[in-house]
Amino acid sequence: MGVGDDVAPRFTQKPALRQEDGGKRLVFQCVLEASPKPDISWARGTTALSSSDRILMRVDSAGGSAYNVILEIVGVTQADAGTYKVTAKNRLGEVSASINLNFSAGQQKQADGIAPNFVQKPVTRQENNGQKLLFECLLTADPAPAITWFKDNAGIAPGGRYAVRTEPRDNKSYFLVLEINGVNAQDAGNYKVTAKNALGESNATIRLNFDSAKKPQIPEGKAPHFTQKPTIKQQQSLLIMTCLLEANPTPQIRWFRDTTEVGPGGRYTITLTRNPDGPDLYTAILQIKDPKTEDGGTYKCTAANDFGESNANITLNFAGSNQAKPGGQAPAFKEKPKVVQDVKTINITCQCTASPKPTFTWMKGASPLQASARVVPTVTEEGNVYNLKLQILNFTKDDGGQYKVTAKNELGEGSANISINLEPPKEEPPQPDGKPTIRLDDSGKTVILTQAVNSPTKPTGLWYFGNQPITPGSRYIVETVQEGNMYYVVLKIPNFTEKDSGTYKLVMKNKGGETTTTVPLDCEGKLVP
Repeated sequence: MGVGDDVAPRFTQKPALRQEDGGKRLVFQCVLEASPKPDISWARGTTALSSSDRILMRVDSAGGSAYNVILEIVGVTQADAGTYKVTAKNRLGEVSASINLNFSAGQQKQADGIAPNFVQKPVTRQENNGQKLLFECLLTADPAPAITWFKDNAGIAPGGRYAVRTEPRDNKSYFLVLEINGVNAQDAGNYKVTAKNALGESNATIRLNFDSAKKPQIPEGKAPHFTQKPTIKQQQSLLIMTCLLEANPTPQIRWFRDTTEVGPGGRYTITLTRNPDGPDLYTAILQIKDPKTEDGGTYKCTAANDFGESNANITLNFAGSNQAKPGGQAPAFKEKPKVVQDVKTINITCQCTASPKPTFTWMKGASPLQASARVVPTVTEEGNVYNLKLQILNFTKDDGGQYKVTAKNELGEGSANISINLEPPKEEPPQPDGKPTIRLDDSGKTVILTQAVNSPTKPTGLWYFGNQPITPGSRYIVETVQEGNMYYVVLKIPNFTEKDSGTYKLVMKNKGGETTTTVPLDCEGKLVP
């Protein structure tokens, strides 16, 4: 997965509104992430809005795949009240969010809550030897969203082979599951889940393809980590907080002061730019114009992508030094976790650097993992480097899924993700053992063609005379017999004649594939019983 990977639109900051020019101008603003750049449309109620002398729409790049989406209304009147909806769409998906403009209380009011936002993209895992398939993802929303699943744009109704679950979690998050039983090749296609509440709508997609190799696929990339502690400097009327980080693909950046998110607009400017020193290096900047004493506090920069999340903290204190805490390092995972699987054990390993020593937490999906006789987390320490291992003994299909490890100390936190898809080992196709043999039975009236075959399971033998398939019956007898670890595929031709001379083809099949061999038969030659 590279820096330029495409992503469906998603809102990283819900719409907010503010007044300018003494209330004569109203500005709606939100922040989203998408690649390629999305098409943006605005509507009031069910009426689409278009640019005019009073209405200005623009989309400003915020670095990487992030965009500031802005709607300005000049000469605001009571007639402008209503519900405004912004929709972002590209070829990978569509998302929308709403905000209310209400003059009845003398000021604009926005419904409290959170528009749906997928914080974990859908992942798949199998159970029951591949007979059950589960799509799982995690989103945040408030109030609780309505969830709809689709396959190739057709709605999926729960029942029969389909089961749908929405499990509430902490912090207004929800764990979504689509379960398909009796999986077959007809289930291949594009799946989409849509979440909608009064504040907006979002969707996430995943493709199921039976043509791909049935082995765990670990996408290329790396979780974000901060390469230096944040810095603060002042240039005239600007206060500039700067963080350097490494990530692949491009991370989503969010800033917080204490527990409140800081969004772009007004006195705040947020940028993310690629650093020319390396393809995966970025500079994240928060600028505060005309800083005030009340801007003091602890600021946190959060960087997240599909492989994990990392945070870095810095303290702004106007009573003393405007510097981060001396010394130390926020936790950082510089490489993605690795998975080693043997017959009965899975080992997930990764390395973290931090100072002081962080606390570590392992998660599977949205649930913390507790140490047990079967699940064994260990940490070994070498200076500021920590080697982590999660060992799962006697694993089953249910152990497949999304795993996350989080490290946290007083300077920040970091995390790394990995998805494990446990597939049954692929069966090897049949392999002929030596060349076919030709002989006569004891009566000398039946010719017997025999092919020895190595196969983990009993193969199916299909015989052809030339290009014509042979149908077992009185004219031909077809058998597959087992002796020890070897299978023998046999064709018997009773009362053979010269017309039976020619080329015979044997196609041997099992679940792993097929192999073909040929046998030339000359009934005029000398055949030995």
